[in-house]
Amino acid sequence: SFTRLPPALHIALCLLAGMAVGVLFALIPAILKARFKVDEMVVTLMLNYVVVEITKYLSQGVYKDPASGYVSTYAIRESAMFKKIFNSDITAFFFISLVVFAIMVVVFKKSKLGYEITAIGLNPEFAEATGMDVRKKILSIMILSGAMSGLAGAGFLMSEKYRYTLDFSGSPGIGWDGMLIALLGGHNPVGIVVAAVFYSALKTGSDYIGLFTNVPKEIVGVIQGILILFLSVRFIDSRFKVLGRVKALVRSHGVSGSGE
Repeated sequence: SFTRLPPALHIALCLLAGMAVGVLFALIPAILKARFKVDEMVVTLMLNYVVVEITKYLSQGVYKDPASGYVSTYAIRESAMFKKIFNSDITAFFFISLVVFAIMVVVFKKSKLGYEITAIGLNPEFAEATGMDVRKKILSIMILSGAMSGLAGAGFLMSEKYRYTLDFSGSPGIGWDGMLIALLGGHNPVGIVVAAVFYSALKTGSDYIGLFTNVPKEIVGVIQGILILFLSVRFIDSRFKVLGRVKALVRSHGVSGSGE
C-alpha cells in the first residue's frame, strides 16, 4: 500500500509517475513533428487545452475531494510531500532542480546528444545531410522534454499545493512563463537560469510594488508584454530570416535607384 511507503521511495515514485505522464503527452507532438513535420509549438500549445479539460474532468469527478470547499483532488499523502526548509518556501525539490540543471548543462555543453540537439534546432536539414537520424533524435529530444516537464509539474504540486486545483498553474500559466523564459535565456541552460531569476523577481515584485511605491502593478504586465513582443520578433526572424530579407530588399532597391 502507498500509505506505508517510506517518504524517499514515495517521493521518487511520484516524480517518476509525473515524468512518465509527461513523456506520454510529449509523444503526440513528437510523432507529429518527426513523421509529418508539424510545428511542435503549435501542437503543444493546442494540447494544453486538452490537458486542462482532462484534469478538470478528473478533479471534478472521480478524484474530487468532497470535503473541499472548491474544485480540487484529494491531497497527496504526507509521505509524498516536500516539506519547507530553512523557514522559507524552499523545499528539497529546489535542490533536485539544481541537480537536473547541472546534468542538462553537461548534456548540452559536453555530450554528443547536446551537440545534436543544437544542430537540429538550428538547421534540421543540414543535420540530416551530415548523417544524423533527425526523426529519431526529435523523438528523443521531445521525450526528454516531456520527462523534464512532468518532473517539474510533479515537483511543483508536491512542494506547493499538495493537490490539483483548477488554478494549478496560475494565469496565464507556468507553461507560458517557461516558454518566455526559454526565449529570454536564448535556449542556453545558464541563460535560462538568469532569465528565470529575473522573470520571477518581476512577477513577485508586481505583488508588492503598489505597497511601497506609487507605481501601479500593471506596469509589470506592460514590461512582460514588451518582452514578449521583442522576443517574438527575434524568434520569427530566426525562423524566417525576415530582417535579412528586408535588408536585402532595401539594398537591391538602393542599388537600382542609384543606377538610374
